[in-house]
Parts: sequence; structure tokens; C-alpha cells
Amino acid sequence: RTFVEKILNAPAGSIVIRRPDIVMSHDNSARIRKIFEEMGGEKLKDAGKLLVVLDRKMTGTTDELIRDYNSIHRFMDEQKVEHFFDCDKGICHEILAGQLKPGGLIVGNDSHTCTAGAFNCMAVGLNKTETAVLWKEGEMWFRVPETIKISLKNRLPEGVYAKDLALWIMGMLREENVAYKSLEFHGEGVPALSIADRMTLANVTAEMGLKSAAFPPDDKLADYFGDYAVQGVWADRDAMYYKEFEVDLAQVIPLVMEVGEINGQTVALEEYIPGDTLGEILEGGIDRSLCQWAVGRFKSGCPDFGWKKDCFGVPAFYCPGFPGDLFAGHSGGDYRSVSEVRSLYIRVQLWSLLG
Repeated sequence: RTFVEKILNAPAGSIVIRRPDIVMSHDNSARIRKIFEEMGGEKLKDAGKLLVVLDRKMTGTTDELIRDYNSIHRFMDEQKVEHFFDCDKGICHEILAGQLKPGGLIVGNDSHTCTAGAFNCMAVGLNKTETAVLWKEGEMWFRVPETIKISLKNRLPEGVYAKDLALWIMGMLREENVAYKSLEFHGEGVPALSIADRMTLANVTAEMGLKSAAFPPDDKLADYFGDYAVQGVWADRDAMYYKEFEVDLAQVIPLVMEVGEINGQTVALEEYIPGDTLGEILEGGIDRSLCQWAVGRFKSGCPDFGWKKDCFGVPAFYCPGFPGDLFAGHSGGDYRSVSEVRSLYIRVQLWSLLG
């Protein structure tokens, strides 16, 4: 059986009723509450499984937002929701990473809930109505997706990052029918990917139209959770897949995506860099994929990027996704380096996903 067939305990194509381990929502919890109450909901079915994080917007900026936040605060208090994280506690995906365990079924009212697949979970995004149903009933139906297997070999070259690999895979699957499919990462190349790399790859599957993505439990994941032994669930060796692909990590190159349709064209970064300034590149319509490339080189000493004091005239922003990241930036010297190019810190909030 594949990973998702084991998690949902049914063959691909089946419709099953299951109870998720975690039900995540964020600022739109006020609207979910309204739908929940319109359904006749009064008491949460299982408040212990809710994870609510306020991370979308700047607090107190509009009357509507203040009303929404106050509504969420009251509801969390009334329902005694233990896992409620108020503003500035971090981005929902990072907080979720500290709450889950390998082998879990995770759902969230955010399309990028699939990020949690990095932690050996089946993680899928839901809409507000589906989330309200889970608040009220504690369970809902799932269709077991078919699975695409991607085997990774070798390691990424220096200066090539997880976002490059994500765009490489996106280009590879561009002409394939991947809607509602799940993705599994296998092979000798997986251990070379950090947890952050895995989160990046799982996150981008939402842009590919996939239902979810998952990584195997291994020593690196056990170390992340502080476990003495590898724990989790993984596919059988003889599992049947919708399609299988192999990716040689050593062949992956820096990539960017041209802005346009959600499944846009991936382009080699070198086609844009020679003779261009960063400002011209951004004005030319290159998405935030460039940001990770730039930040990666920035953090590694910029051997081939050549940052100027004014950062090519483009304002740069250091956006910590979690309070701990801010202090890590200070201790690692990033704050001093960023300051030297006249960039700015932004408070911990969703804008951190820009890069």
C-alpha cells in the first residue's frame, strides 16, 4: 500500500470517513465560527484537536479585523481551546510543525497545510465549510488519492536550493494529470534534504494542484522530534503507483517562474541574471522564487551574487516566520548583514512567506 492508503486505511479511489489528528485554522476562524453556528453547532466536538493561529494580518488595522479577532478570542475562551496562538506567535505552518507527530492525518483551512507532509504526515487543505463540519462533527469524508512516486538520487549542487528543486519537479509534472494526486519522495537523495528543504517541497505541491505530499520517516526526522528511534508510517516496497519518476539532484539548476498562470513556465535563472539588476528582474515579472535564491546566496556569503549597499535599489525585508528565527538572525549575524544593505525587519506574520 502507498503512504496515503495506509494513513486512510483504504485503497486509492475509496471514499472514507475519518477523524483528523489536528484541525488547523487561522484568521478566518471568525467566519468558520459563523458557519459552525449556522449549522447548529454550539460546542466543539473535540476542542483538543483544534489548532488556531492568528497570523494573516497586522492587528488593529481595521474595525472589521478587530471585530474578527475579538470574536475569535471570545470563542477560544468559551470553548476552552488549548492550542490557540495569538498574534506574533509565528506562522501557522511553523507552529503546526511543533504540534504534530509522524504518521498523522492533518487538515487545515489553508491551501498550504500540505507543508506538514515534510513531517511524514498526510496533510491537506480544506475550505471554511469543511472545517466548520469538523468543528461540529469531528469527522468528514476523504477520497483516497492516487500516488505519484518521485525517487531522488545524489545531492543538490552548491548554490541550488529546495525551491529550485520544487520548480524543477513542477516543470517535470507540467503536462501530467496530477490533480488530486498525492506525492511520495523516495530514494538516496532524501537524507540530504534538511527539514526546511522538505517543508519547501511539500509546501509548493499546492501550486502543482496535488492533494498532498509526504516524506519518509528517517533519522533526520527523528532528530527533529528528539526521538531515539525512527517513528512513523511509510509505503510498502511493492506499493502500486499512478506514475513514477526519478530526479537526479545533481542535475538541478537555479530556476525561477514567470508570473502568470498558477502553473507558469519555469525558466533557468541564468537567462535573467546576466546584465540585469535585481530591480529589472523583479519588474520583469519574476515571482518570489528569486527571493530564496537571493537569500540563499546572501546567507552563504554571496560568492556569486555581489550584493551592493543599496541592494540594487530594491528594498529588502527580513521577515522571521517564527519568533525564534528573529533571535537566530541576530546571533547568526544576519541582522548586521541585512542592516548593511539598508533592509528592514518586518514583524512576525504571514508576510514571512514572501521569501
